[in-house]
Amino acid sequence: MKLRHLSLRLAGLALAAAFAAPAIASSGGAVTVVCSDSWDTTDNAGYISCQGPTTGNIAANQNNVATFAGYGSFSYAGASDVGTGTFTGNPSGVSTGLLNFASAQTGFFVLGLKGANNYSLYLFDGGQTGISQLAFDTFGLKNGGGAGPGLSHAVLFTSAVPEPGSVALMLAGLLAVGAVARRRQPR
Repeated sequence: MKLRHLSLRLAGLALAAAFAAPAIASSGGAVTVVCSDSWDTTDNAGYISCQGPTTGNIAANQNNVATFAGYGSFSYAGASDVGTGTFTGNPSGVSTGLLNFASAQTGFFVLGLKGANNYSLYLFDGGQTGISQLAFDTFGLKNGGGAGPGLSHAVLFTSAVPEPGSVALMLAGLLAVGAVARRRQPR
């Protein structure tokens, strides 16, 4: 009876440890990092999906477009380290923190986080009210697992394609203008 309780307790502890550990996968001794290892970033309201980490830099002249299947392409809007007015600061050198946007981001947008020699892209939906601030961590950037590198900079990609609700509102307005114009035509 005591042996059974001990084995159940050990199994419970092993299960608890598995859920408490970050989601860093191991394949044959080598640690593989995926962007979803960034649990602070992915816990934000509006988070949908992520891609990465990708080796290299992420800046206006190196990565002008971010693409997410089913959501289309997003164009470079600005970076936290160039003072374009997209962000209200650059929390560089830290592995966790807050990113503040100069204006609330509505609809779909992509946040790129760059640290060391890697970056990851995160897709968000700001809806109609928008998102003004996001918590981030860089744990989904570092090859080899462990603590993430210090943030070099963040990049914002926005969609040039209007949201379906905006398109529907525009079509309704055009139909109303057409109906008024048709009623005013002499018979």
